[in-house]
Amino acid sequence: MKFISCRETDIRDLFMLMPKAKNLRWIKNEIIKRYNFFDRFKKIKDKIISKDFKDNLQGVYGKIDDATFENYKKTLLNIENL
Repeated sequence: MKFISCRETDIRDLFMLMPKAKNLRWIKNEIIKRYNFFDRFKKIKDKIISKDFKDNLQGVYGKIDDATFENYKKTLLNIENL
């Protein structure tokens, strides 16, 4: 649901939740059935690659080391290619 709504707070939560998801392909397929996945993905991608995203994320979730941040970002961005 956070992927669908794409509010700023949802994107932060989604960023932190996606690496814990068990079946990213299923999530993507469920979104595609009902909504324009690629439109929403573009909004999410633009947000997480912005230079301010990590600072905004840390304001809510606390300090996130660079390796964890990059791993989470990679996981979320890879959903496009599933």
